[in-house]
Amino acid sequence: MSLPAASLSARVGGLFASHFLGFGLFLPFFPLVLEDRGLTVAEIGYILSAGTIVRIAANPVMTGLSDHSGRRRLSIFAYSMAGAAFLGFFIFSSGMVTALIAVMGLMIFWSPIVPLSDAYALDVVRNHGADYGRMRLWGSVGFVVANVFGGWLAGMGNSQLIVMGTVLGVISTGFVAISLPRQGRDEDNGEPRQNQRPKLFWSPWFLGVLGVIGLLQGSHAAFYGFGTLFWLQAGISEFAIGLLWSIGVLAEIALFFVAGRLGLSFGPLT
Repeated sequence: MSLPAASLSARVGGLFASHFLGFGLFLPFFPLVLEDRGLTVAEIGYILSAGTIVRIAANPVMTGLSDHSGRRRLSIFAYSMAGAAFLGFFIFSSGMVTALIAVMGLMIFWSPIVPLSDAYALDVVRNHGADYGRMRLWGSVGFVVANVFGGWLAGMGNSQLIVMGTVLGVISTGFVAISLPRQGRDEDNGEPRQNQRPKLFWSPWFLGVLGVIGLLQGSHAAFYGFGTLFWLQAGISEFAIGLLWSIGVLAEIALFFVAGRLGLSFGPLT
C-alpha cells in the first residue's frame, strides 16, 4: 500500500535534509579542518581540486551503474556507507597523502547521491503529484542548520567534531534512503534499464546550458574552497562565518518554496 503523497514528500524531504546536513558541515568547514592539521593553503587547494576532478569523472559512472541496475535506493545506501568509510579513514590518519586519498574516495561515492536523490524525487512527482521544490527545500534547510552548527563547533576549536558530524550526516542519508518505498517503473525489480542515447544531449542549446552551468560551478569553486579561510583571516569569527554561509541558502529556500508555481508561468530557458 502506497504512502499518502504528503507523508512520502516529507520522507523525501528528510532524505535531502540528511544529506545536506553533512554537506553543510563539510563544504564550509573542511578546509578549516585541513588547515588545523597543518596543511598549507596550496596543499588544501590540491586536495579540494583533486576531489572535484574525481567527482566529475565518477559521477556519470556511479549514477550509470545505479540506473542500469534499477536500484536507486540501494545505491544511495551503499554509496553513503562507502563515503562514511573514507571519512573514518581520514579521522584515524594524518598527512597530506592520506587526506588526499580520503577526500578523493569520499567524492567518488558522495557525488552521485544528489542526482540519485533528485531522480527518486522526480519519480515521486510523477507518481504522486508531489511538489519537487517543496521536497528539495528541506535540503537547503538542513544546509543552513549545519552552517550555523558548524560555525559553533569550529569556534570551540575542535575541528574533529566537524568531521564526525559529517560522518553522521552521510550515514543517516543511507538509512533514510533504504527506508523509502519503491518508485519508478524499474526501481528495485532487478531488471536493467534500457540504455538509450538521449537526443537532448546533442541539442546545441542544451550544450550551451551545460557550458553556462560549468562556468557557474567554476565561479563557486574558489568561494567553496577558500571562503571560510579568507573570512577567518579577515577577523570574522567561526560562528559568524556559519551565518554568512546560510544567508544565500535562505534565498534558495525561498526560491524552492515558489518554484512549482514559477514553473507554470515560465519555461526552463527563461
